[in-house]
Amino acid sequence: MRILGVFAVLVGGLELLNTIAAAGAVSRGGGSGTGALLALAAGLVSAMLLVAGGALIARPRGAIGFARIAALAGLLVFAILAAMRPGFSMASMLLGIIFPLIMLLVLLRQSGAASVSPVR
Repeated sequence: MRILGVFAVLVGGLELLNTIAAAGAVSRGGGSGTGALLALAAGLVSAMLLVAGGALIARPRGAIGFARIAALAGLLVFAILAAMRPGFSMASMLLGIIFPLIMLLVLLRQSGAASVSPVR
């Protein structure tokens, strides 16, 4: 879990920096309100991934629920962002979509393994 937390902090921080750069480009280019709203949503989701990663590092078992919510929100926002307004780089979009999928799979596998008790 701690390794997943470290990767979530790294990906969340990278996406947050990319969102700040994209928001700056939207503001300089006289962008629309939709672009600013999507940049804000991507920034919030990136911050959620960053916080979820920190929580997974600090207390792995207690943070699984929040990490799932952060991963689902990240997947949803970046998929909508890719469909509606593909302004981010291709690497950022792939990272924003693929990492939450991997995170969800690891978290589901981890919670499934925790619920199965050994037979005695």
